[in-house]
Amino acid sequence: MLAPRKKLWSTPDTVIDTVFRLSSITFGDSFWDIGCGDGRVLIRIASQLCQQTKEAAGVSDDQGIEHESHEGGISLINADERPVVSSPPSYPCRQLSIPVTTFIGIEIDPERAAEASENVRRSYHDGDLDRDIVDVQIHCRNALDMENEDLQPPTIIFLYLIPRGLRKIKPWILRLAKAQQIIDKKKDTKLLPLRVITYMAAFEGDYLVRKERCVSKKIDLGVIWPLFLHHF
Repeated sequence: MLAPRKKLWSTPDTVIDTVFRLSSITFGDSFWDIGCGDGRVLIRIASQLCQQTKEAAGVSDDQGIEHESHEGGISLINADERPVVSSPPSYPCRQLSIPVTTFIGIEIDPERAAEASENVRRSYHDGDLDRDIVDVQIHCRNALDMENEDLQPPTIIFLYLIPRGLRKIKPWILRLAKAQQIIDKKKDTKLLPLRVITYMAAFEGDYLVRKERCVSKKIDLGVIWPLFLHHF
């Protein structure tokens, strides 16, 4: 076993909200959750991004998001408590031009992958997710067997693995980071690190850039959950 499988050990909302802030996610990013379980991390972060995007743009739920190339726009910035969206420029009909942010869940258990897919479908149906802002996908695969897959490469990865799982997946992470650096050099763009956020355990080595401790306000047991931000 490389990851906790019991629903009792599913990632708490307090932790997910901190992941949102730590990730510094921006429009056009590709957020991967390896071992996504029921999809709760992807859905909660994607729905928060949708909500804040609409609030910042002044777009109501019945208005569409227009996709065109546009310099400037809005972006997420780090705040003390939660990510916020900066004020957007004026657009006709108060529409916003942004690239879609991709959320990809990789789950090896077919039943859990099916559950996650249904939760994503329901979230789109209920309006918590907006296809003009986010593209949330669930794939039933083994991440360690994935090579040259036809998926948008990750810029952010979330992992809830035991230490042995982190050691096993580390070579895969390093290959991803190296491949992304090669692509960035070819495009002559600024080299950005691959952001990897782990829950409960950290990678060994000089990759750790930040550690945060999450305390649930709903559980009065002094329970503290650690999160670790790494740059590869």
